[in-house]
Amino acid sequence: MERNKLIKIILCLLLWAATTLARPIISVSVDTLYFGTVSAGGGHSRNFDISNTGDSVLVISNLNLPDPVFSLLSPTLPDTLSGGARHTYSISFRPLDAFPYNDFLLICSNDTVNSRDTIFVNAAGSRAFAPGEIIWSYQANYDIASVVTLGDVNNDGFPDVAAESYEWGSTGNHLLCLSGSGQGGGQLIWSARPLGHSYAGGYGDGCLLAPGDLNLNGSPDLVFGTGWDSRTIFGIEGRTGQTIWSYNTYAHIPSGWIYSLASMGDLNNDSRPEILAGMGSDANMGICLNGANGVKLWRRAVEDAVFSVCRLDDITGDNISDAILGAADNDDRVICISGALADTGIIKWAYSPGAPVYSVARINDLNGDGYNDIIIGTWNVGDRVMAISGHVDSTYARVIWSAPVGQPIMRALVCHDLNGDGLDDVVVGSWGHYTLALSGATGQELWRNDASDDIWTVYPSEDINGDSIPEIISGSFNGSVILQNGANGHTLWSTPTDSKILIVQSIGDVNGDSIPDILAGQQMRNGVGGKILLISGGSSVRRESVNDDGLSAPNDFLTFTNYPNPFNSETIISYTLPEPELVTLEIYNIMGQRLTVLINEPQLPGSYKMIWNGRDTAFKAVSSGVYFGRLSAGKLRSTCKFTILR
Repeated sequence: MERNKLIKIILCLLLWAATTLARPIISVSVDTLYFGTVSAGGGHSRNFDISNTGDSVLVISNLNLPDPVFSLLSPTLPDTLSGGARHTYSISFRPLDAFPYNDFLLICSNDTVNSRDTIFVNAAGSRAFAPGEIIWSYQANYDIASVVTLGDVNNDGFPDVAAESYEWGSTGNHLLCLSGSGQGGGQLIWSARPLGHSYAGGYGDGCLLAPGDLNLNGSPDLVFGTGWDSRTIFGIEGRTGQTIWSYNTYAHIPSGWIYSLASMGDLNNDSRPEILAGMGSDANMGICLNGANGVKLWRRAVEDAVFSVCRLDDITGDNISDAILGAADNDDRVICISGALADTGIIKWAYSPGAPVYSVARINDLNGDGYNDIIIGTWNVGDRVMAISGHVDSTYARVIWSAPVGQPIMRALVCHDLNGDGLDDVVVGSWGHYTLALSGATGQELWRNDASDDIWTVYPSEDINGDSIPEIISGSFNGSVILQNGANGHTLWSTPTDSKILIVQSIGDVNGDSIPDILAGQQMRNGVGGKILLISGGSSVRRESVNDDGLSAPNDFLTFTNYPNPFNSETIISYTLPEPELVTLEIYNIMGQRLTVLINEPQLPGSYKMIWNGRDTAFKAVSSGVYFGRLSAGKLRSTCKFTILR
């Protein structure tokens, strides 16, 4: 009898525990939501996840957004999550002014322990930019040899930028990563000086490649090739600039300068792209590396320097991409190497155009044989752009077409259809004072756009003027960056700068106006390094002042930082006030509760510093964790994150 009574009591206690202790538990995927810098009148959205890790229903009743410029796109509230469920929340940011919008987003739920969760929102509005106006300009130390669009590495949803700035004998970090989003002087994310056989850097615009994710951590990475006495190929972590792997060409003598890089796609089924490189003296070869670890898969020596490489879809029937090498000087051939993982690299065919080959590019099937074809650009002897068959078959002519350009060709690139015939077309950069577009089908000139100096660099952009045809970007030795209508070659805009343009690229939209933007890199001049330029691609709602040097005039923002961070006992807070205002500086915890007010007084324009000792209003030391400082001055606001480690 007593035993049965005891069992009933235990069962009741278990039932009480199951019903009383069961609760929803909210888990938020981020503590900070980054929006980058968005032009007034534009917009940008970012996502985060909310999960229910508890065992009863979680209800998200409200999201208290920090400002009307933010809005919840999805889901509709209230939102119900069963145990184990995860929902994605999408927040839109549409700034009205050039203004920092850093604040807190408060999530209200029925989690009885944590009913009010907080996300720090980091966003900024900027003025709108006119077509061809420089949005930001980063001053480097030497020539800008190469720039590439890297993809988003700083989690603001916009693509970022990698660049190489090096001159023989220079010291310091030369491999740079910058935020695509921003204004003024640009924002450096990281810089690096990878160590190969030496610390020397890259040579030429082919020394950088953004092939995708090499280490499968969800972030885009880089491949970087060096010349001089370094002669090394690096896999570089895109988020940090750290070296993932390196292949030192001195390990297999002879070594060689790295002139060109290309992605081969995934050849060994490990979900990572393999890397193709073209090498010059002394190796003079093409080499294919494992994208995961930099281990050599094959290498093939030729008679002289390989200045350009590209991938060719399978032509041998083994379902493996093949490789194209463009050799120059004492070789003057286009060489096709089997992508199959044979140690020496098997030559499938070779063709000599009778001139040094400085540029090769894959183009979709032109002659109807079902295989990719190849565009080549030659140097000095004939100065021709040619289309040749990628697959050797006696049924089809080897040369599809040949077009004289009249000047040595720096780059011949393939772009999407310009003339409406459904085939890819070709754009050419050369020593000629013009940009040239050729029909991919016939090699006939579609248009040329005259310039006053050499056009060494060209690149296709996404459609900017709304006609569904890509535009063409050119960089001139007179310092101009030129955007041409892809359909007819007419200049849409031309932006003057103060030094020769060595490279241009398309980056996509980085300021939230839904129009692709443009990258350019300069040569150094009179001992001053070149600049990396981010230029507005298209129309915007309004234009404000521009400085005499063509750079954007800075807006009135509150600069607000603290150092050291993280800190233990105290940190120095620095800020700059552009106008006389009533200034308030408050410290909050992650629940949005105000801990102390450090400043509440009128101040004159200028720079200020003060110390926070990590204590609240009652002079009690706060515990380890994340805190936020909110600085207000009139209509200006800025928020800074503090991390205390006790």
